[in-house]
Amino acid sequence: MDTFTAGYLRVCLADKRSVPGSATIILHTARLGPHAPIPERDVRPLAGTVAAGTAATRRVISFLDEHAQLEADELS
Repeated sequence: MDTFTAGYLRVCLADKRSVPGSATIILHTARLGPHAPIPERDVRPLAGTVAAGTAATRRVISFLDEHAQLEADELS
């Protein structure tokens, strides 16, 4: 979580309607453990639970993929 939030101002993360704030919620909700890859199929449905929806979800999926923490869906 620290790596993901390092590039954002706290004010951006505090606004849960913003893409960074929404993405932080998604990442926190989807996180299973410190080293367990997160299935993409578990991340995508969370888009409907945050204000920034799809944009936040794409940001989280991209971040997890870059850090080898995403278990990609076969169809993606």
